[in-house]
Amino acid sequence: MHNRSILILVCLLFGLGLLTACTLFGISASTAIPGASTVGPVIPPSPRNTDGADTRAIPGGEYMLGSSTSDTLAQPAEQPAHKVTLTGFNIYTYEVTNQMYKACADAGACLPVSNLRKDLADYYNGNAYTQYPVVGVDWSMAKTYCEWAGGRLPTEAEWEASARGTDARI
Repeated sequence: MHNRSILILVCLLFGLGLLTACTLFGISASTAIPGASTVGPVIPPSPRNTDGADTRAIPGGEYMLGSSTSDTLAQPAEQPAHKVTLTGFNIYTYEVTNQMYKACADAGACLPVSNLRKDLADYYNGNAYTQYPVVGVDWSMAKTYCEWAGGRLPTEAEWEASARGTDARI
């Protein structure tokens, strides 16, 4: 089985319309967390997302983004490699499922995928696919879902830092 992070990144890069993650409750480095040490990275507080999704805390700090000029597989828009400083945030561990997205649509906050893409109606509504990642969701729909769930979409830098980790994986 492929590493889930790589699969998510590939799907995002190829524009398959996967709603893969929401970012919850980003905090600034100056935010005091009761009982937290002032030494080391700032860890965001536990999120209070309404959909119950499993999340991972991404500590604030410096991350390498982009690709080096020596990377022959890199596209010009990915270069040069550069450091960014991010505040701590939480990001979903797994993709948003059909069941999770359908709960938002049933609540009247999100547009149902099957209304927009008839070719996805069986996949979206079928009981066999409730735990599969939702597809056919555009940026606006993903943004609405994340807001409904109590968060927001991650920025490009947050997304890449989450996928690459602190060791700057490709």
